[in-house]
Amino acid sequence: MIWRSMGDERRLTTDRYYGDIDTRLENLETALEHVAENAPSENELIEWILNTTNAENHAGVERRLGFLETIGLLEQNNESYSLTSRSEEFLRTGDTRVIFEGLRENVIGFEPLLRALSERPLSREDLHDILAQNVAFDGGP
Repeated sequence: MIWRSMGDERRLTTDRYYGDIDTRLENLETALEHVAENAPSENELIEWILNTTNAENHAGVERRLGFLETIGLLEQNNESYSLTSRSEEFLRTGDTRVIFEGLRENVIGFEPLLRALSERPLSREDLHDILAQNVAFDGGP
């Protein structure tokens, strides 16, 4: 389920890329490099991700690909995936702020959550409370 704010097309949720905390960004970078070199179709990219990460099923991979499109790291043209200027900049510079900008622009509540997380660890309830205080949202797709 994708949580959206009423009247706002940005998302209220994120989907982490595959890997543990230490390898997630590296795995994302490898996937973007694969897209840059191969311009794979959706099925080809899904199979590649299933074979090179800890991904377990097609639905999970599709959800993550959709999220990468939402934050401007991938786009699908003529049935193949390609990089965006944002993902090209990330690959060229390695600057994670490029990714954070995509999150900031496309995920509602991202900035308030970051501010709160910089002050203290947050429980799931804390996260929900912060979102509820900062955004009017519903649970619909």
